[in-house]
Amino acid sequence: MRFTTPKVWRELNLSAHVVTAAVFVVVFTVLATAIVGYLAFDPNTNLDLAEGDVAPMDIRAPYDSSFESPILTDQKRQEVVNSVRNVYKTDNEVTRRQVNRARLVMDYIEHVRSDAFASLSQKQGDLDAIEGLTFDRAQPTTILMLSDADWKRVRDQVNLVLSSVLSGEVREENLQTIYDSVPRRSVLFPEEQEALITRLVSQLIKPNTFIDPEATESAREAQRTAVAPVVRSFREGQIVVDRGKVITNLDLEALNRLGLLTAKQNTGLELAAAFITVLLSEVIVALYLNRFHPRLLADLPGVIRLGVLFLCALVLARMMISLDGGGLGYLYPGAALAMLVAGLAGANLAILMTTILGLLAGIMAGSVEMAALVTAGGIVSVLYLRRTERVNAFFTAGTLAGVAHAGVILAFGLTNSAINPDVFALLTRIGLGLMNGVLSAAAALTVLFVLGSAFNVTTGLLLSELSRPDNPLLQRLMREAPGTYQHSLMVANLGEAAAEVVGANMLLVRVGALYHDIGKMYNPTMFAENHAYGDKNVHAGLSPRESAQAIIRHVVEGEKMARKARLPVLVRNFILEHHGTTKPAIFWHQAVEEAGGDESALDPADFSYPGPKPQSRETAIVMIADGCESAMRAVRPSGEEEITALVNKIISHKMSAEQFDECDLTLHDLDLVRDTIVSSLKGVFHPRPQYPDDETAQAPEAARLPAATAAPAAPAAPAALSAGANRASPSDQKHPAAQPARAPAPSVPNVSPAATQKPKPKEPKEAPALDDRAGDGAPDAKVRPAGSV
Repeated sequence: MRFTTPKVWRELNLSAHVVTAAVFVVVFTVLATAIVGYLAFDPNTNLDLAEGDVAPMDIRAPYDSSFESPILTDQKRQEVVNSVRNVYKTDNEVTRRQVNRARLVMDYIEHVRSDAFASLSQKQGDLDAIEGLTFDRAQPTTILMLSDADWKRVRDQVNLVLSSVLSGEVREENLQTIYDSVPRRSVLFPEEQEALITRLVSQLIKPNTFIDPEATESAREAQRTAVAPVVRSFREGQIVVDRGKVITNLDLEALNRLGLLTAKQNTGLELAAAFITVLLSEVIVALYLNRFHPRLLADLPGVIRLGVLFLCALVLARMMISLDGGGLGYLYPGAALAMLVAGLAGANLAILMTTILGLLAGIMAGSVEMAALVTAGGIVSVLYLRRTERVNAFFTAGTLAGVAHAGVILAFGLTNSAINPDVFALLTRIGLGLMNGVLSAAAALTVLFVLGSAFNVTTGLLLSELSRPDNPLLQRLMREAPGTYQHSLMVANLGEAAAEVVGANMLLVRVGALYHDIGKMYNPTMFAENHAYGDKNVHAGLSPRESAQAIIRHVVEGEKMARKARLPVLVRNFILEHHGTTKPAIFWHQAVEEAGGDESALDPADFSYPGPKPQSRETAIVMIADGCESAMRAVRPSGEEEITALVNKIISHKMSAEQFDECDLTLHDLDLVRDTIVSSLKGVFHPRPQYPDDETAQAPEAARLPAATAAPAAPAAPAALSAGANRASPSDQKHPAAQPARAPAPSVPNVSPAATQKPKPKEPKEAPALDDRAGDGAPDAKVRPAGSV
C-alpha cells in the first residue's frame, strides 16, 4: 500500500519547483516595479505641474517669446471645419423612377375605373391593394365616382405637381416642408379633389438629393488647410498663469514652451528606487516566511496566490491614486488585502504584507497620509478578525478599519489645516474613510468566496460550509457508517479544544477530523464501531496481512472520495496523515507470531499506512485525538488516573514512532494538547452513580428499555489469545461481545448494570470485527485485560 516516487522523478519535480519559483519571483518583481514606478514611464506626468493642479503663485514669462500653439490652431481649424456646410448631389434616377411609378399608378386606377364587370366594393378593394399607397376611407369612392373629365384633370394635376416637386432638390431634412407645400399647388380644385391630389403626390415624393461625402470632406479639408497656425506671444514679465488658477492643457503648453516646466531627467533613478523597494519587500517577506512559516514558503501555489493578490492590490492602488479626483484615493480598500491574507495565511503575515502595501501606496501617492491610512486600517482589521469563517466578523473588522481611517484622516487634516481649516472637506474625507472600511470587508468576502467556490482554495468560509452537518459527504457517512460518524464528531471536539490552546487553526482541525475517516464508507463492516450487537467478525477468516490491508485501505479510498468531492488539499491531508506511517499493530504482531517471531520474513510495507507523517500541527492534533478517542472506547478506563495514563501512553507511542518529526508541534504544545484532551475525556468518560435495585426498579427509563440496551459490567477479558485464535485488539473491547463497558451506556445514565442485564459470556470461537485503530494506541498492541493500555 506504500507508494514511492523514483529518485529521478523527485529530482525533476524539485527542479521544476525551483524553476517555477524563480520565474514567479522575476515576473512579480518586474510587474511590481512597473506598477510602483509607473510615473517614470509617462513623460506627461514627469512635470512639476499637471493639468488640474492649482498654480501656487503667479507664473510670469521669463523673456519675450512667440510660438505656434498647436492647441489653439486645432481649435481654430475645428471651428472652420464645423462651419463648412455639407455638399449635396442630386440623383436624377430617383426623379425618373418616381415619375414612372406615378404613371403606372394612374394607369392602374384608370383600368379599375373602366372595369365593367367589377362591383363597387371590388373596385374599392383593388384601389386599396395598390402597393405603397394608402387612402382615406372615402377617397377610393371619390376616385370611382369622378367623371372621366374630372378624373383626367386630377390625373394630369398629380403628374404635374410631382414633376414640379421632383425637379428641385428633395432632401431628407426638408421633406416635411415639401409635403406641407403640396396642397397649395392645387387650390383651384374642389376640396375633395385637392385632398386626393395631395394624398397621391405626397406618397410618391421621395428624396432625390443626398450628401456627397467625398465632396464634403474635400471642402472641409480645403478650409482646414487654409487656416494659418495660431501664434501666441508673451512679453517678459507678463503673467502666463494666475495664482490659484486651475492648470489647463493650454497653460501647460505655454509653460512648457517658455521653459518654465522642466521634465524630470531621473527616470532611471525612479525605476531603480522602485526596484530596490520591491526587492527589499520580497526579501523581508521571504525571511519572515522562512523563520515563522517554512511550510507556507514551500507551498508554491499558496505563495503565488498571495503574490497575485498583492499585485492586484498594487494595480488597484495605482489606478485609484493616479486617477484621484475629489478623494478617490481615500476609498482605496487596502484593508481588503489584510483580511484576505489573514483568512488565507494567518494574522502575522497579513500584518507584514499590509505594512508593505502601505509603504508602496505611500510611495505611489507621494503621501505619508496614504501610507498611514492603508497600514492603520489593515492592521486594525487583522487584529480584530479572528474567526474568518464568520461573515459578520468581516464587516465588524471593516467597520473598525473605517474608524482607523477616520482617525488617520482627522490627524493629518488637523495638521495640514492648522492655519485655515476646511471643515467641510475634512468631514468629506472622513466619510470616505469610513465607507472604505465597509467596502474593504465586502471586497474581501467576495474574493474569498470566489477563491473557495471557483478555485477550491481553503478559506474560513469554505471550511465553515464543509463543517455543516447537511454536507452530502457527511450525510453519507452518517447513514453508511454511523459509528464512524459519531467517532469523527468526538475526535473533532477533542481536536478543536486542543487546537485552541496551542493556537492552531481550530476550524481546520474540526473539519479535518470530520472527514478524516470517510474512507471507511468503502467497507464499513470492516470496522468495529459500525457493528451492531451480535454481528459476525468479518476478520475471523482473514490472514493478518489481509486484515491489515483492508483496514489500511480506508486511507487510500478516503483520499479518492475527498478528491471526487473536491475537498481542499488541506482537508485531504488529514485523511492521509492522521495515521502517519504507523501500523495496525495487532495485525503486525499476529503476523510476527504466525511467522515464529521472525520479523524479517515479513514486509513492513504491507502493514504500514501510506502516510505521510503529519506535516502540520493540525493533522498531528487529529492523530492524537483519534488515537485517544479510540483507546478510550476500547479500554473504558474507570478513573482519572487511568485516563491520564492512557493519553500519556498514546502520545508517547506516537513520539517513539517519530510521527511528529515533520510537523512544528513542540514539546510544550504536546503538553498543552495532553492536558486539554485529558480534561475533555474526563468530562465524557466520568463515573456515574449506581442506584439500589429498588430505586432502579422505579426508574421509568429503565422500565421501558430492553435488557440489551444497558451496558453490563463484566470481569476482565483473557490476557491474550494465541496466534491461531480469533484476533482482537484494544479497540475490539468496545464491542460488547468482546468486552462489556465498565460503566452504564450513556443512553441509560441512572440504570444499574446488574439490574438491567447480566454479564454476557464471551464466545470462544469468534472475536468482534476490528477497527482501523487497532493497536495504534499502544506499542505492544496485543489483547490485554480490560482496563489495561
